[in-house]
Amino acid sequence: MRGKQTKVKSKKHRARTVATDRLVDGAAYLREQLKDPEFRYHYEQRLIILEIARTVKELRENAGLTQQQLADLIGSTQPVVARLEHPANQRVARFATLHKIASALGRQLTLRLGLDLAEPEEKRGPLLAIEDRVER
Repeated sequence: MRGKQTKVKSKKHRARTVATDRLVDGAAYLREQLKDPEFRYHYEQRLIILEIARTVKELRENAGLTQQQLADLIGSTQPVVARLEHPANQRVARFATLHKIASALGRQLTLRLGLDLAEPEEKRGPLLAIEDRVER
């Protein structure tokens, strides 16, 4: 007996039939995988890199700067900024570099530790925040 089938659109917009009884609940699958400490470690590393990349790029663009201009402000090079902004980057940015970026943009760097990175960002809040500088 064949499972329930439905038509879906592929990336090329051609209808194709898939067995819907074999579709995986992504959230449930991820929860199960996160029970493995090694998987969880690598998953969290990727999340940190992605969040840093998104934050740095957003801040730079909001400031109206090119990658080269930001690099000049922090005493670095354009490829370093490009790597920080690229989500395929394999290394976590150094805190000192992120601090330089925040300072160059007149912002304050806040790194929140101890978050459950398996939770959606909407629920847990951001891991990294670069906010308006608060004078004390």
